[in-house]
Amino acid sequence: MPSVQLHIKDHPEYAFTGNYFTEQPEGENASPRSHFEILKATQPAEAFEDLSQGDTVTFVSASGQSEEMLLVNETPSHIIFISRD
Repeated sequence: MPSVQLHIKDHPEYAFTGNYFTEQPEGENASPRSHFEILKATQPAEAFEDLSQGDTVTFVSASGQSEEMLLVNETPSHIIFISRD
């Protein structure tokens, strides 16, 4: 999985490096989905402590492209987001 650096749109002080990939869900009309997985041990995970599953965060890449993503899972080691449909 490629590693990318993104920051939170309204909080550029929170920058994250994580695994980012896109997959094509099954179905004729399904849109590709992006996944962003953040390793808690090496990132400022406190930025997400008030979030619950289903909450959205807008991440921005170094090139300025933004993407709204949903918090879908939090494990002891990772925080996992996917793009909205």
